[in-house]
Amino acid sequence: MASGAMANRSTQSAAVRRLAALVEQDEQEEAQRLAEQRLAEWDRAAAAQKAAEEAGVDPKTKQQVKYLAGKLSAWLEVHGVAAGYDAAMGPTVEVMRHFQSYCFVHRKNYSLLGNQGMGDSFGALQVPYLLPKYGFPLLQFPGWVGLDADALEMKCAPYKISLRSQWKELKVAHVLTEQEKLSEEQQRSLVKVKWDDRALSLAQDHCMRDVLRLNRACTRLAVMGFVRATTSRSGGFTKDWADRSGQCLQWLGRNVLNVYDFAWDTEGMQIEMPDCSVLQDAIAGEQGSM
Repeated sequence: MASGAMANRSTQSAAVRRLAALVEQDEQEEAQRLAEQRLAEWDRAAAAQKAAEEAGVDPKTKQQVKYLAGKLSAWLEVHGVAAGYDAAMGPTVEVMRHFQSYCFVHRKNYSLLGNQGMGDSFGALQVPYLLPKYGFPLLQFPGWVGLDADALEMKCAPYKISLRSQWKELKVAHVLTEQEKLSEEQQRSLVKVKWDDRALSLAQDHCMRDVLRLNRACTRLAVMGFVRATTSRSGGFTKDWADRSGQCLQWLGRNVLNVYDFAWDTEGMQIEMPDCSVLQDAIAGEQGSM
């Protein structure tokens, strides 16, 4: 009996050891799996960070930085000597103040809004914030290449402060011409009037119920969508680009993409034209000729 009990205990001990070995193996495999998972998470995060650092700013801002850098480079070739520019030092704050003063009263293309120089988004935002930070390294100016983020921010700070302050001073000192006063009034019409979205939805529902005159219903829906989209005006680069390229949508100095140019009533849609005439229930061809 004693030998049988010892054999039993020996068998149980072997089973316990095998079980312990299996448990230990499972724990090691789980630890290895967790380590591989954490390493994969770190690699994904590192790849995202690297892609962000390589990409830099968005394509729209990159395009604007290229425009700013090209404008500054062309100005330095012509007026750099008079402004005291030294190629061995790069553009100083004083040189940039001369550049901004030039841009305040000069523009390459004719402005439909009557502006003699560049707009506020150019002088108050793009030149102080984008040109030193991104344009100077792009142009390979001495002392601006290879800086880390903190050093670049510190070096840009005097330019931001001085150029923003100067743009305000230029605006205060400038006396508006009659054409510029007129353009100030015109630009107010570019401000979006707040829509009653519920009324717009009801009007759209009413148009969609018109199954007998599909052409008129589709025309009204298209015009409502057109007005809803075009009365939203964004600030910044888009307006400046449209102004420079001569694509501001105006009729003889008047904006026709304003909510007040369109009225809805029980008889149908009315469109007030720039010559003060009114189109009643215009068909698609007439609206397309606008």
